[in-house]
Amino acid sequence: HELRKFLGKENGQLIGHTDEDLFGEEIGAEIREREYEVIRKKAPLQFDERVVMNGRTFWWSSSKFPLFDAK
Repeated sequence: HELRKFLGKENGQLIGHTDEDLFGEEIGAEIREREYEVIRKKAPLQFDERVVMNGRTFWWSSSKFPLFDAK
């Protein structure tokens, strides 16, 4: 809900989009790299995320964790 409001999108407009689609190539690639780091380490990690949009800088804390299939 908060991400949707932050991006000025309506319900359902985020589904099927990549980080690059939502935040642009540079920021999307940075977010994606942090997600790959979680996958490589196979452990939860916390990040301070920074996005500059429309001349304004936004910061938030993000917790990311891997999900594994049951074996």
